[in-house]
Amino acid sequence: MRLKKLVPFVVAAVLLLGTAAAFTACDQPDKYADLVAVRINGRMAEWTDTAYNFKYEGDSSLNVSVPYTNYLEITDLIVSPEAEGKVYSDSNYTQEITDTEKIHTDGDTSLYIRVTKGKTSHDYMVNVDVSEENLPEGDLSAKDYDNRGGHVYIPENAETVTVDGVEYEVLRGLRTNRYDFDPFFQELTIEKGKNYILANDIYYYQEHTGYQQESGLHEFNNIFDGNGYAVTYTSDTGGLVYTLAENGVVRNMVVDRRQTIGDFSCPMRNEFSFIVKYNKGLIDNVFFKGNHEISRADAFYYPNAEKDGFQVIKAAQYVHKNEGGTIQNCINYGDLTNDLDEKYCIEMGAFATYANSGTIRNCVNTGTLGGRPQDMESPNGNFIISYSVGKDLKIEGVYNLGKTEVAEEWKEYDSFFAVREGGASVDTTQTRNYVN
Repeated sequence: MRLKKLVPFVVAAVLLLGTAAAFTACDQPDKYADLVAVRINGRMAEWTDTAYNFKYEGDSSLNVSVPYTNYLEITDLIVSPEAEGKVYSDSNYTQEITDTEKIHTDGDTSLYIRVTKGKTSHDYMVNVDVSEENLPEGDLSAKDYDNRGGHVYIPENAETVTVDGVEYEVLRGLRTNRYDFDPFFQELTIEKGKNYILANDIYYYQEHTGYQQESGLHEFNNIFDGNGYAVTYTSDTGGLVYTLAENGVVRNMVVDRRQTIGDFSCPMRNEFSFIVKYNKGLIDNVFFKGNHEISRADAFYYPNAEKDGFQVIKAAQYVHKNEGGTIQNCINYGDLTNDLDEKYCIEMGAFATYANSGTIRNCVNTGTLGGRPQDMESPNGNFIISYSVGKDLKIEGVYNLGKTEVAEEWKEYDSFFAVREGGASVDTTQTRNYVN
């Protein structure tokens, strides 16, 4: 649990609210919240409409829904730089929740957060909906659901489970090499009509999984629910899904991609991402970890590029190209940097390299994007979204607490886009760059 003073490498979802009693005429917060985001049992709390409109009077509230559990835990608390946040279990702000405590609950409850910046304090309230819909049939002892951290209960040895009327195939077990894990990739990208849910953390280590992401033969049009668990892997450019189709969903997981800093080759084409390559569906409540430095690129972005000629590299942690899809309630904890020389042009984005249409909302970046822009023949575009075109793209409630390293030639653009054409919509009342 992280309840200490937060620095730019902390992360979470978007949170803002208050009550009339919390503010006086001379103690109004500015239009941006000092409380940026919070996760409870691994789920991001979401803004209400009144909070989005920055109304500090009335019964505005922040809400989060977690599967049935006896305990709540603040997974992350993210506040603006130079601020400090504390969590309390009562509205009188007397019972502070420490790093080692969990909050016991027998049902729906509210938590209270006080954020202090200098001599000013702002109070926030979070309503927690403890849902009973995901409980299996039959009696359960307390040990069956205590300390589950918000995960959906999956009976031991169950091959399928039904949650909210949707049937999932259960994925479990420890994957340790490429041959053991390959069938999972094949099922995920080929089988039609199957939904998947994790029953535990999955680890797999292999030299290369990029072929799945580079082949582009299949779309995933169903649900892949991480159930609060982590998928940890190493590979060159392999992501979880090549194309996430219109009805496809990837949600509720931590993706921890690990690669030794050093040679990082890009098989087949110099464009890659670590979660989804082409997004037409929904990526929700996914948290990315892992730091990567690109020090070598073997492939050519253009088919007729000479071996030692100018190279363009387009990289993103989440999505290479957002094509009408939605990315929401996500946090990027990872760094994506380069140590390449002047013959390369690097375009990096935390959430997307290209974003032509769709929505990116309620997301936070705490990682560093960029590196050595001063040495580039064509300067870096190291932004939250590297390149956006089209008026059908909407950016709402996106916060940057990380560092985006940008060459001088690019600083005329705002901090969220390297190149912006066609009138992409950015709601600046809900979107803030705290750092650059």
